[in-house]
Amino acid sequence: MSNAWLGERDWTVQFFFYRDLAWNPGATSRLVASALRRGQRFLLGTAVSPAFRPTAVWRLPTDEDSVERFFEANYRICNILFPADRSFAVHGSDGDFCTFAGPESFIREALSDEAIGTEATAAVVAEVEREYGKGCMKGTLAHYEAFMVE
Repeated sequence: MSNAWLGERDWTVQFFFYRDLAWNPGATSRLVASALRRGQRFLLGTAVSPAFRPTAVWRLPTDEDSVERFFEANYRICNILFPADRSFAVHGSDGDFCTFAGPESFIREALSDEAIGTEATAAVVAEVEREYGKGCMKGTLAHYEAFMVE
């Protein structure tokens, strides 16, 4: 998600453990509830990567099972889940972490208090760096720094 898009919409972002969305029962319940409160009965999901040819865009009912299965099916590729009005998004990054993006009220509804803020971000970064090496998240952090939830 570009900084221009985030800034124009006054969005914030929060990193989250991708594996939890796909395999931790109940991890998508807050996301689904937040989407439903916003009147989003369906969500759109697709693979995203500059290396891919255009891919299918899936229209999913906004329920936990469908959302979990989307993240599970697209675990090892970059993907994005969003409503048709583009009022928020969840961008999955190769199964390592995902970025929740939208108005701060969405982030706070879609994630638990423990999953929001600098400590939560540091935990995600530490885990990714354990796997890929110290400093591998530096560019991503710099990209999103101005938009991170405090």
